[in-house]
Amino acid sequence: MNILIRTSILVILGILVGGVASNAIAQSSSKPSTMEMKAFEEPAYKLALTINDQEALLKRLKQASNQKRLVKIPVVIARSADGLGGWQDAYIGTKADASDPIKIRLNDTALGVSLSDRMHQYCGETQICKLWLVGYWEDKMVMNDECSPGMKQRQLMLSIRHVAGPQAEGDDAVVMIAK
Repeated sequence: MNILIRTSILVILGILVGGVASNAIAQSSSKPSTMEMKAFEEPAYKLALTINDQEALLKRLKQASNQKRLVKIPVVIARSADGLGGWQDAYIGTKADASDPIKIRLNDTALGVSLSDRMHQYCGETQICKLWLVGYWEDKMVMNDECSPGMKQRQLMLSIRHVAGPQAEGDDAVVMIAK
């Protein structure tokens, strides 16, 4: 008899404690959870470099990369020919017919809206899209097993954090580095 009463009391306590705990969980989860999205705040820029001197430009971009500074770069992007809305080639510049462009890779994984969607927003369905992109520059050596197994190749990449908008006619061909 004594064991039966103890067991009953423990079961009742378990139900009460569980009910209180689940009620507390229900009350805390009934409050709306909001994640505040902040607009990208473009930094102040301290340096503007022309894209004409490629060697000097790449040297300064590498320094910006080592210092984890944002850069704002004019980029010309060619859409992919497959019609799926992606891009095929990208290079630093303001002209679609540059004679010796600096070809770069673009990483849009940090954008809330994909680069393809931004291209459509700013450039419609045109084959060439000229945008101002803000992000972190990467200049590193990577393995390239496609061409020469075991060989390293230089890879220039912009990890995009913000699409600042389309390039306007007459925009200066400069790269800006944040303070």
